[in-house]
This record gives sequence, C-alpha cells and structure tokens, in this order.
Amino acid sequence: MENVPVSAGLSSFNLLDERVFFKALGLAPGMILLDLACGVGNYTMAASPYVGEKGQILAMDLWWEGLETLWVRADMRNVENVHPVIADAGEGLPLSHWSVDCCLMATAAHILAQENALPRVLREIRNILRPAAILAIVEFHKIEGPPGPPLAWRLSPGELENIVCSSGFQCVKNLDVGPCNYLSLFRAPG
Repeated sequence: MENVPVSAGLSSFNLLDERVFFKALGLAPGMILLDLACGVGNYTMAASPYVGEKGQILAMDLWWEGLETLWVRADMRNVENVHPVIADAGEGLPLSHWSVDCCLMATAAHILAQENALPRVLREIRNILRPAAILAIVEFHKIEGPPGPPLAWRLSPGELENIVCSSGFQCVKNLDVGPCNYLSLFRAPG
C-alpha cells in the first residue's frame, strides 16, 4: 500500500501573498532548493523561475502520486530544473552532506511534530544544508481554522522556534505571508 500523507493533495500555496513570500525566501539563480514534503509541487513550480536554468529544485515527498502529478506538470511546461525525489524524511534524506542552499518545508512541520518526527527530520536537514544556508518553514497561524489543521496541531512561531533552534538552527525572522500563514526563516549552523 502506498504511503499517503495526512494532508495529501492539500496546499497552502494559494493562501499566501506570493510576492511577500518569495521576497523573504531570497532565492537566487543557481541555488539548489529542497522542497521537503512538496506534495503536488505548487511551491516547487512557483519557485522554479527564481532558481533559474542553472539552479535545481529537489522536490521530495513520500507520496508517489503527488510526485507523479508534479512530474507531469513540469514536463508539460518544459520545466527542467525540477527533480522529483521519493523519500520519507523521517527515514533519512538521500542527499549529499552540505549540498542544499535552502530547504523549504511548507505546512508539514506540524504533522511531523504530531508524529514525534520533527527533531529527527531537522537533524537530517541540518546535515544536507550548506553552512549558513536557510531553512524556511511555512505554517498556519495558531488560530481556529479552516483552512488548515486542527488548532491543537498548530505551532505558534514561538513553539516552532523552540523546536527548530533546539536542533542547532538560529532564527532569522518570522513574518506573516498571508492571513492564514506565517514564514519562519532559520539559518543552519556554520
């Protein structure tokens, strides 16, 4: 049976102010971005022009059907810098040490926290990020939804910061990127 994540097929991307989000993320041509728990790749596809032809986006998820959808979308649009990768982050990231410039995890941290897997995944991310690279985490504000997960699952920026910083990252900033979501940026050790 296929691994299907709790939120398979859902995306917070359409809830964001895309301009604010990408300005804060700071992607540049030639960068290597890991979109961890990418689902069908809405963030991936939107980020593709920012890293350009010389950059790469490693779109990783354990949900094969979502990656297949992303592959078809990228192929139809002739997007060549997107590389779908099937992997369970809780079991390890199949990437080289210090190989990624930025890791994006959009609305997945709360699920990993519920599964008690977030600290383990953060250690994996720390290993593949280049020194002083950025970990960008999008989460839902800790308010009643919808949209988003139940209130009990949501992480406030302070709660998220405590978890991520205890794994060796340094908080750079937190900012609202839409009425439902915030973006937290962390710097990897180095």
